Parts: sequence; structure tokens; C-alpha cells
Amino acid sequence: MPQTYNSLNELEGEINFLRSQFDTDWLNEEIENIKKYYETKNNTRVLGRIENYANPLAYLIYQAETHLNRVKQYNVKNFSTEIIKAINLSMFLKKLQDTNVEGTKQKMKEISTAKSKNFEKILFEMNIATNFVRGGHKVKFLKTQSDKKIKTPDILVDDCIEIECKQKDRLTKRDIKNNDNWEFLHRQLITFMQKIKRFYFIFIYFKIEPTTQIIKKVQKTLEKHLSEHTSGTFDEDDFKITFEQICTIDETFPLGISITDMDEFMGTIELNQMKDIFKNKIKNIDLIDYEKIQPDLYTDNMAISVQNNQVYVSQLMKSIFKTADPPDRIKGIISSIKSAKRQFSGQRCSIVVININNVAKYESDYRRLSEMINGIMRSNSTISGIVLFEEQQGTQGGIIYKPNVVLIKNKKAKFPIPQSFVFFGK
Repeated sequence: MPQTYNSLNELEGEINFLRSQFDTDWLNEEIENIKKYYETKNNTRVLGRIENYANPLAYLIYQAETHLNRVKQYNVKNFSTEIIKAINLSMFLKKLQDTNVEGTKQKMKEISTAKSKNFEKILFEMNIATNFVRGGHKVKFLKTQSDKKIKTPDILVDDCIEIECKQKDRLTKRDIKNNDNWEFLHRQLITFMQKIKRFYFIFIYFKIEPTTQIIKKVQKTLEKHLSEHTSGTFDEDDFKITFEQICTIDETFPLGISITDMDEFMGTIELNQMKDIFKNKIKNIDLIDYEKIQPDLYTDNMAISVQNNQVYVSQLMKSIFKTADPPDRIKGIISSIKSAKRQFSGQRCSIVVININNVAKYESDYRRLSEMINGIMRSNSTISGIVLFEEQQGTQGGIIYKPNVVLIKNKKAKFPIPQSFVFFGK
């Protein structure tokens, strides 16, 4: 059930509605404090990070209003993440209030006083509750009783299904460090390939956690072998490399679109036309941690050409990275599931809904998660099912909100998910 906003007036109206739901004096005071923060010299050193200094709700509204003013002033077509998040929160509140969902006022109080981490968690709970309401379900927020050391789920649906929401859209320091290493290595290899005028598909498997020294060793090993071979596999103590040449610097590939369609297709070229070009290279690669494609069609104008109004791309290169130990983005989801089961009463059907935006990045992530989740559920009858949740946001000609879910049922659940139960986004 997608939600679309097409005009600036609609967006401005949603942000104004969001503002109106909270105390005006309090909100204005918080926003003034945010403005003073930005007026303070060396603000990060003096006052700390803005995320720790500012109230998250006020900061979101401040950012959304500031960015929307820029959109109006410069006639920008794309909308910032903050605008989208503020619009979504406004939409959630309207639906929850219009349908008199029990506990909504308490959630509004919680989200206005929450610290940064809890703010995102509460926002996700409201998101999930709204989607269940839109799916025709009766929804109730359950009051947390942490002061009494009583574990409770977040939401009750149709008086019989307990929902525990887990927010897992943050990367850990380890994942960020590894991603930075992959980016660095990818850029170095692009420069080298331009020098030797040949471009490759490369798969690197790290047998141990990669260090700066190992990354440099991989770079030197690749540069040596790429300069001498068009394809091959080389197995070292710490890593294994497989590579295959894709093209020379002069070769071009048609993308199947005209230059007039370029803006419309920019967001899907990498996933479709380029995917077809790479599909026969280095087969039997299943699970991946990170991948990078060259060229980036948003920035690498030198790799794009036009012939007879048709778009062609050159200097094609793709690198894939994998470590022996799964990335934290995957392990964190599994850890959340294990902790979530303690929130349930054990007397009803129980579902864990996990936000995997920015976390499950590749098709193989879903396969890996499904295998690991099924492993957990084989020895646990309390959890009836797991929902992997992500939002599909678009800004081409307006803001589009569409939830998407992957449901994994527990065949051994004490209280199975009813066959007639319909999830949102399905």
C-alpha cells in the first residue's frame, strides 16, 4: 500500500501537521537551541556532536523544514532523508490517531523525550503499527514495564498476536571499517586498471579479519597478477583471489536506453543492464559482504558515451569482497532475534519484526539470514515467525513510501501464525 506525495504544498502541510502535534513553546525553544549550536564556533568540541546535543524530534523537524526551504528556493527535485522521515512520521501519527489506536498518546510522549537511539526505535514501532492498521488489523501499543522488570512486546495485533520490533539499520564500527577498506582497495584497483588499460571482475575472500597490512598485500598481489594475466585464482595464507577480464579500455557496452531516458533509468541501470553484463563472470559466488561496480553512472561521466542517441558505458569493473566471519549487520540481526524472544508472554502467537534498511544489502543476505533464522527457530517454539522489513522510498517526481516484508514462519511454533493473517506490504 504505497503512499505518495507529489507537491511541495502537500509536503509542507505534512510537516506543519507534525509540528502541531507537539507543544509549540517547547518545540520552538528546542529549535532555537539547535540554531545556537550552529552559531557556536567549534561547536563539536565545545558542545559535542549535534546528535547528542539536540532533541531528536526537534532536530528532525528543524532539518526537514530547512531542507524543504532549500527545495523551494532552488527547485530541487530530490528530497533529503530528513524530509522523508518527517513526512512518514506525520503520516503515521495521522493514521494512528484517526483509528484511535490505544497507546498512541503515550508513544507521542515517548518520542518527544527520547534520546537518539530510542527515538529511532519508537519511530519504527509507530511505522509497524501504522502498517498493520492500514492492513485492516486492530492494533494496540503495549505499555513498557521495565521499572517493574517485566518483559513485554511492543504491539498487540487483533488481541492475539504479539509483535516485538527491532531496529537494526545501523552499521557497527567493524562493518564501517571493512567497508572503508573495500572502498579504498576498489579505488586503487580502478586506478591501476586504467593504467594497464584492462578491466576485471574480482572476488576476494579473506580467511581472517582484514587489517591494513593485509589490504596492502592484497593490492600488491592483484597488481602483480593483473599485469600478467587475464584471469586466474591465487590462494594465499590470509586470502584467496579470483579474477577475470571483462574488457579493455576501448570497449563499450550498450545499456539499452536513449540519452533522453537517462534521468529516468539512472537508479536502475546498475541493478539491471550492468547485472546482465556481469552475470556470466566468475560463477558459483554465493554469499558476499560487499560489492562495488565501476563506473558509478552518477559521477563517472568519462565512462559514458552516446552513439546515435543510445547510451554506452566503458571501463567496466566489479569487485566483490567476503570475510570468513559474517558481517556484523548479519550477526546483529540474529542477536536481536535471540533477545526478542524474552519479550514475549509465551501465551500467544509471537512475531519479531526487524528493520533491515541499509543492513541487508544483497540478495545473498536474505538467503544467509533465512538459513540462520531457520536454525534459531528449530530449537525455539516461542517465536511464531520473523519479519524482515524494509521501506522502499522514492523521490522521482514526489515522495513514495512503500513497505516491503519477507516473512519466515516457524514450523515448530507453539502458537503458529494464522493462515488467514495478511501482512502489510504483501
